[in-house]
Amino acid sequence: MNADLTHPEILTIEQLQKHLIKFVGSNITNDKYELIQLFYKYIAPLPQRKFRTNRLGTMLTNSQTQLKGEKRPLSTDLE
Repeated sequence: MNADLTHPEILTIEQLQKHLIKFVGSNITNDKYELIQLFYKYIAPLPQRKFRTNRLGTMLTNSQTQLKGEKRPLSTDLE
């Protein structure tokens, strides 16, 4: 995995802006703290869960592959 994507704190402001321009657009701040927050929000890879090989783990793995990275629909019943 690329160290630039996992640790944006070590990048310069110019490098952060170069990466973020593709996702956010040209209206980007010069504040490094805000750039790092935007980087984590839009670019940083999200952790992927590895399930065990037991019965429940295989069921969860199958449901994960069926979704193919899509989010679940929002449930409206909060009762």
